[in-house]
Amino acid sequence: MNILTNTSKYKYKLFFIIYFILILIASFFRFPDVKNELKYFVIIDQLIENKNYIILKYFNELYPDKPPLYFWILLSLRKFSKDIFYPLGLIFTSILPASITAYLGFKLSKLRVSQI
Repeated sequence: MNILTNTSKYKYKLFFIIYFILILIASFFRFPDVKNELKYFVIIDQLIENKNYIILKYFNELYPDKPPLYFWILLSLRKFSKDIFYPLGLIFTSILPASITAYLGFKLSKLRVSQI
């Protein structure tokens, strides 16, 4: 039983390493949606300026299209590095949700297979 557990853990880790590498490579070739992504960066600037991290505004109008968590990730990247914020924001905000989705999908499919 211990050998099967180690083998499944190895496959699990290998899957995520390969997945992360492929997503990282693909994110460098992604064509940015300039209109929307520049809008997100303006919203981040307004978050910093107004110091209101809950209510999102785009030129003083409410912006309910994306959840605040996405902008909080961008905000933390902005505070981390202003010089490479644009490419880092484009890459990291694509990889993080994709990785979480892959993790949850893998766990759910593993749970489903064990029930069959």
